[in-house]
Amino acid sequence: MIGPLKVHIKGPKRSAAHLDIKNNKNGTYNILYKPISPGMYTMDIKIAEQHIPGSPLIIKVIEFLTT
Repeated sequence: MIGPLKVHIKGPKRSAAHLDIKNNKNGTYNILYKPISPGMYTMDIKIAEQHIPGSPLIIKVIEFLTT
């Protein structure tokens, strides 16, 4: 597939996620997201308006406490 990469993340109400997409310039991308609250998130990844295999991804984010 040739076309633009589009990534959309949807999470719980009033939540957000920091999204960073890095083009590795070799036909691959690194996608980093950092959600700010726990819950269920859906990540759609499309190239040329077509979902990549495995998309949409369902991601469960849990709270992680450190001491």
